[in-house]
Formats: sequence, structure tokens, C-alpha cells
Amino acid sequence: MRFGAIVTTLILSATALSPLSEQARAETTRVYKTVHPDGSVSYSDQPSKKAQAMDVQPVETVPAFKAPASSSSRSQPSVTSPAQEYTQLTILNPSHDSAFWAGDGKVDITLEAQPGLRPKHQFRILLDGNARLQTQKTQISLTNIDRGIHQLTVEIIDENGETLKRAQNTFTLHRPSLRN
Repeated sequence: MRFGAIVTTLILSATALSPLSEQARAETTRVYKTVHPDGSVSYSDQPSKKAQAMDVQPVETVPAFKAPASSSSRSQPSVTSPAQEYTQLTILNPSHDSAFWAGDGKVDITLEAQPGLRPKHQFRILLDGNARLQTQKTQISLTNIDRGIHQLTVEIIDENGETLKRAQNTFTLHRPSLRN
């Protein structure tokens, strides 16, 4: 079945199956369907010689969502406990209990916080219990890490240095020794 025939069938079926009240009939719109010599179908609100008149009901519409008007003054954020503030802190890379080769001792770290890190908050990166760096970046590289098993700890800290959320994992770094 051609598209035009399907549309016509649907329109005619809808109008034939639903009994229209006088008010509904008054709200219908007259549309003119024309089938062209190449078989294509067009619809218009203007009559023509070969056009077939059709009465169609108006299409139901839904009003667009209206956002509340924003005020020029910003409200103070509500005070939440650290447990409510960040629901998740994940060390995506290196994955927990992974082992990998890095001849130069470079370890790439990828983090994810939900919700995202707030402006005055930072990630504190600790390797084997020693603080290495504080940053707001979610992709970090540590360099010249010795070979062996390491414990990576990442904390989200606030502007006062208080820990809000913590994640830990362990990884093994393979690297040539100085003896070889």
C-alpha cells in the first residue's frame, strides 16, 4: 500500500468509526486530496478539479512545557550531609585488582563522581597512603611510579579539606627493574 493510501485509509477510518456530534462536525476541516498521474498524493486546503474533498477532525495538541520564571536572586543551596551530597565516587581506571605494564611508570587515572564535582570541591589522590595531588580533573596521570602492588585512594574534599566521599582500589604495575 502506498503512503497516501494508508493516510487516507486512516483518516477515513477514524472519521467513519467515531460518531461525530454536531459540534465536532462543525470543528472539522475540509482538506482536498489529489492523486497525480505518477501516483503521488498531495493534500491541500485549496480545491482543484481532480481533488477529492475530505472532512478531517482537528489534531489534538499538547501545550509545550513552560519553565517557571527564574528570579534574579539566587537562593542559597540547602545544607546537605556529605553522604547526601555525592552518591558515587568511582575509580574507572586503573580498574580494581588490575595488573599492567608501564615501562615509564606512568599510571593514568580516570574518575567519576555523581553528581559532578562542585566548584569548591576537589579530588585528593593518595597512592599507598601518601597524598600525591589535589585536582578538579577527572583524568589524571601519575608519573614515575615504582613497580609493584599499589593502593590508590581518591577522596572528594570540600574547601576546608574535609573528606566527603572516598573510593579505593589496588593495582599492580609491571616495570623493568634497575638490575636488568
